[in-house]
Amino acid sequence: MKKSLLLAFSLALFASGWREEAITSIDKIIGIYQHRLHCLKTQEAITCIDRFPQDPHSDALAKTFAMSFPKAFYANKLNRDIEILQRQKLCFGKALTQEAAKECATNLR
Repeated sequence: MKKSLLLAFSLALFASGWREEAITSIDKIIGIYQHRLHCLKTQEAITCIDRFPQDPHSDALAKTFAMSFPKAFYANKLNRDIEILQRQKLCFGKALTQEAAKECATNLR
């Protein structure tokens, strides 16, 4: 009885590892975007992107967007992305499987 309980507990911990990992990475991105939003109040977008980097590919896209549109558009994009990421985080928190989490996260509107 104890071995099966321990096995079930171990499997539950192993299965929940993907969920915690996804939520942690989403939280990190949300934090970066919130820092950039706060920075946009006093600095230009390119400066904020350089000050709070994410990854080279995302930063290059963000800089292109920031150079192509006014600062207010970039701020609105960050706000929208934060809202989407928060909904995705909820999907990962309540899903029982990775497939269910991915389906929920891709069907957000």
